[in-house]
Amino acid sequence: MSVRVSAAAGPPTTDRLHLRAYRESDAEALLPVMSREDISEFLLLEPWTAEVARTEVAKRIPRIGLETEWTDTLVFGMLGSDRQSA
Repeated sequence: MSVRVSAAAGPPTTDRLHLRAYRESDAEALLPVMSREDISEFLLLEPWTAEVARTEVAKRIPRIGLETEWTDTLVFGMLGSDRQSA
């Protein structure tokens, strides 16, 4: 099954879920999770360092799928219940 969202509509949003494009500041938020060996082993990745987190997030920023050609992957960061506007 494939779901497509037009750029004009923006990222999908529900009462409980708000998707947004990655930001540079997401590297700091992802580091505590992605640096854990017990998590990275299941993702088939090495644990992230701060430098790797910045590099990986920088690679994901332009690949949101809304302003570029559609690919097989749509990459978004997710906000928690204390979500901030994009």
